[in-house]
Amino acid sequence: MQKMKRLSAVLMLVLVCASGSGCVALALAGIAGAAGMGVAFYMGEYEGYLAANPPQITDAAGDVLRGMGVKIETEASSWDRGKITGLMGNEDEVVIKIRKKSEQMSQVAVRVGVFGDERTSAKLYNQIKARLQSD
Repeated sequence: MQKMKRLSAVLMLVLVCASGSGCVALALAGIAGAAGMGVAFYMGEYEGYLAANPPQITDAAGDVLRGMGVKIETEASSWDRGKITGLMGNEDEVVIKIRKKSEQMSQVAVRVGVFGDERTSAKLYNQIKARLQSD
């Protein structure tokens, strides 16, 4: 019975939050982050969490992009964030953004093209993940 009351309270909180300012996406992102290693395609970006710091992920992303023949335009990282941009052979822009979430976890957002190509973005994300695991 106590669990039902707690669950009802949480659901009410989510509904109140959602009706006020569109917090559902934020709440779902928090749930995915709490679950760990979740991935999602939202608003043209393929997002996920990787167990590495931003400089490591930026280096791995650069290696993956260069291996695919992507022309790197910018590549920068610091202790808490990283970003790499480039152009694919078909002139689609690739943007990879990294943000440190904890000592051992970073959020990675991959966008390919103006509206986001989910298939290519997911492929890049998975190749970055594999590259990190092989090091």
